[in-house]
Amino acid sequence: MFTKNEKIIQRFLILSLGILTAGCTVAMVLSSSWYQGYIQIDGYNEDWAGLWGFPEESPVAFAAKNHGETLFLAFRTNNQKVIRQAAFGGFAIIIDTKGGTKGRYGLRFEAPEPQIGNIQNLTHVKVEPLVNAQMQQRLNGQIAVKNSDGQGHIQAFNYRGAVMSSYDGDEWFIEASVPMAAMKQHPKYGGKIGLGFLTLLKYPSIADYNASYAELTQNDLASGPWWVKIQLAKDPAGD
Repeated sequence: MFTKNEKIIQRFLILSLGILTAGCTVAMVLSSSWYQGYIQIDGYNEDWAGLWGFPEESPVAFAAKNHGETLFLAFRTNNQKVIRQAAFGGFAIIIDTKGGTKGRYGLRFEAPEPQIGNIQNLTHVKVEPLVNAQMQQRLNGQIAVKNSDGQGHIQAFNYRGAVMSSYDGDEWFIEASVPMAAMKQHPKYGGKIGLGFLTLLKYPSIADYNASYAELTQNDLASGPWWVKIQLAKDPAGD
């Protein structure tokens, strides 16, 4: 049997553990900006100024805009581990229309095997410029995504948006349009959605010849997922 003091201590420890656990799972809340018309998904980040949110312990920044029909999303990072893992493993954009961090809809890019001929006979010094050239090729331009997060938890939806990416050797920027009507749980402007981003783990043949890449294929800071909650903007002209 517990004494009165032991019971008080036990309840305090349980309450403290609950508070700590809750604190570890709280996602940063960002406000979306209402957008009149349609954003040009072109891979240029000039029209996202002032909207970036930087979640704690996340190497990826998030931004969002919306109107009544379309959700516009943007991400950027200068973390070279994240960038390289995305280029040679892939990445996924995840949307939780119920405002959580479980994921319900996903857009996934799975990177193909690097096309570097005669790689077995190349030194690290010669491989690295070829790797950088592949990164430039893969991370600039339109990205073909699949309706998945690569983990089998995503509901099917008829995606008719676009994803564009740009990489200048320092910063990687991605923007995407997502028609809300395509999702079974249609997000309502003024409500909240969960937004996640992760890089996909992969171990291509290049890892056998590049020690630094092998380190990037571990499930660590370069993988995620990282989450925020987006407070969707309301129509300033009224409902």
